[in-house]
Amino acid sequence: MSQLRLELAAFRDGVLEGAGLAAGDVVLDVGCGTGLIGFDALDRLGPDGRVIFSNVSLDVLDECRRTASGDGRCSFVIASADDLVGIADASVDVVTTRLVLIYSDRKAAAFAEFFRVLRPGGRISLFEPINRFVERLRPDGLFGIGNSPVNDLIAKVADVYRGTTKETT
Repeated sequence: MSQLRLELAAFRDGVLEGAGLAAGDVVLDVGCGTGLIGFDALDRLGPDGRVIFSNVSLDVLDECRRTASGDGRCSFVIASADDLVGIADASVDVVTTRLVLIYSDRKAAAFAEFFRVLRPGGRISLFEPINRFVERLRPDGLFGIGNSPVNDLIAKVADVYRGTTKETT
């Protein structure tokens, strides 16, 4: 198995383990992509569980629909993470997402939507990367750019990243 496939499987397993799935749960897989999380969740939910596959792309949802091959435990909704139109209030037990919020400019709205659709006692399990490259590997550089003719620009970007820039008028 390729390194990428191993990493994707680890992300999927981590999200599903963090979800605390129980037989019969209803899972909303936000930004489902090709269904990596949702289809594996079905195996864990048993015959009474359901997965709602949600994505902004109709083409992606059509691919999931083909993979589902008519499995009645699957439904498909075109919606963005920050506007889960078509999903009723308090209708799901678990919201999962992988590599979705990193692309959203409206993260607070997305979390508000997650909480809106969750039943009381519902759970959210997600995987989102946090970029610590600058601080960990080159605290005085910018993505590997150390001493260079653009040190003044690097210092400005680093100040913004660290939140130390003062506004000037």
